[in-house]
Amino acid sequence: MLRPLAFSLFLPLMLSCSGTPKDSLVEAEQEPIAVSTIVMEPGALRRSFSTYGSLIPSAEFEISADIAALVKQVNFDEGQNVEVGDVLLILDDSKYQLQLTTAKARLGSAVAALEEARANHDKNASVFERGAISELQFQQSKSRLDSARSSVDAARAEAALAQKDLAATVIKSPVSGVVTQRDIEPGKNITPQSSVGVISGSNLFWVETYVSQKDVNLLSAGMAAEIQVSGVGESSSRLTGAVDIIASSANKNTGNYRVRVALSDSQSRLR
Repeated sequence: MLRPLAFSLFLPLMLSCSGTPKDSLVEAEQEPIAVSTIVMEPGALRRSFSTYGSLIPSAEFEISADIAALVKQVNFDEGQNVEVGDVLLILDDSKYQLQLTTAKARLGSAVAALEEARANHDKNASVFERGAISELQFQQSKSRLDSARSSVDAARAEAALAQKDLAATVIKSPVSGVVTQRDIEPGKNITPQSSVGVISGSNLFWVETYVSQKDVNLLSAGMAAEIQVSGVGESSSRLTGAVDIIASSANKNTGNYRVRVALSDSQSRLR
């Protein structure tokens, strides 16, 4: 139920009573009549209305892989709470272990070749200063040194990529939240294009609804709203949110205005 601003309506009420004047003649003495006075306090006139809406999480994160591999182990299921860093999937890493081993071997060979080229160039530089070798020979040794350096840089990049791919065989949760979808089983192959699950990454939800032209002008951003959700227990079925967005134009098909209400679920009762 969305609560609009309250309008104050003052309703003063004065009551009075009078007795019989002393100068009046009465035929018989009457019993006194008890009179009570009610004081009317200023009050607020409220107008409210109800509408139905959809409950959606404010942030969702797709569980996916950065590499193509066979799934060995799945550690999450729908409805499960996960924390940042929890292991969600373990992929077959045999291919990536071999790639890393090969890359490290190439890096070792490249480093050895660089040391040899550096020693040769230092030697040539010394004899070049004495005029024992030609400038062409000196420049050739310098080129071999530069090439060896480039080979080491390339081998290091290859090893770093292989290390990264190997680390990607263990997929961890990037956020804390609740798993709302699981689409993978052990023994299946996944690729970087595969979405294997969804995590609702926060306790903030949106309630999206549509409000008629008659009621939309009663709303303003930040206004409190009461949301009733079935399925979370009678004692906690009514939650408090706040109007977040009010559309500036109506839906062309219905004439109603889209309204979004922010709703916090710190106790994780909503699904």
